Amino acid sequence: MWAGATLDPNRGNASFRQVAGDLDFVNVPLSVDVSAVEDRGGRKFHWDLQPDWQVADYSQIARNIVAQVRDRNPRVPVVQRVPVVHMVTHNDDDFSDDNDRVCRNYETVLSEIGAAIREVGAEPVGATFADIVELVRQGDRTNKQFVFADKTMLTG
Repeated sequence: MWAGATLDPNRGNASFRQVAGDLDFVNVPLSVDVSAVEDRGGRKFHWDLQPDWQVADYSQIARNIVAQVRDRNPRVPVVQRVPVVHMVTHNDDDFSDDNDRVCRNYETVLSEIGAAIREVGAEPVGATFADIVELVRQGDRTNKQFVFADKTMLTG
């Protein structure tokens, strides 16, 4: 997730990828917990739900993400007004091996997402990228003009 980028699915912007725009290209950003910034060796990031973390409190991360998405009340909800929670996996992990740490984490993540959504009184509903893209395209186009910074701001 790019710091400062739009956190929910949106139409792309022709001038700047971090703000919503009016293109037919749809951004579906990775869901992150913005309640804190993790700093590891100078690398700063927000926790997300990818299952390959060595150590992560997936329950707390899922609850935080669901609460944050709900509070933002994005304009493009998924079926039955359940906001999008998007996680990522990598195809170099063996999800068929129940003894694999990442496979176990993946099952935990899915369970914790469902539990967090149910805690706020909603029912989780699966959706494909195509579903999300279609919902975004059905919504209004954002006509937000991006203003480029004056070069003196960058050069002093």
